[in-house]
Amino acid sequence: MRVTLKQHCTGTTLIEVMVTVVILAISLIGIAGLQVFGVRHNHSAYLRSQSTILAYDILDRMRANRTMSATTSAYLLNFGDFVPPAGTDCSDDSQTCTPLEIAQYDMSQWATAVAGVMPLGEAQIQVQDLPDRRIYTISLKWRDRRDTNDPEEIITPFVYRAEL
Repeated sequence: MRVTLKQHCTGTTLIEVMVTVVILAISLIGIAGLQVFGVRHNHSAYLRSQSTILAYDILDRMRANRTMSATTSAYLLNFGDFVPPAGTDCSDDSQTCTPLEIAQYDMSQWATAVAGVMPLGEAQIQVQDLPDRRIYTISLKWRDRRDTNDPEEIITPFVYRAEL
């Protein structure tokens, strides 16, 4: 005796597969959105770290050239000021540089680093003279586009104060 099975194609399996594909696509889009969000905030944290490194860099340069940093305004800078390139390359050991030339070289190198690392980066160095010490305020600001709801540029400030 021969048994014949009649198959009915109703399309249920196809609908299940399509629903699964839609759910998977939505999940992948969500994961991609989280990845973009994470990368933006990671870059923002990177820029904050760089601003800290830059602030420490100029403070170390001022400490190394205490003759100029403690008595003159050679290491002062306002936002938007142009820092001319140094006339003498004081990194070369064969060169003998005066403290003023070292300060000009330091400021030139530092301003170049700020402009190169920070997007639309600007810097300011101010001093507050007290009877027994000088307190320097190093301010950096740069463009940060981590806010996805606001397409405008966000200017992020960073302020560091130190006593020399």
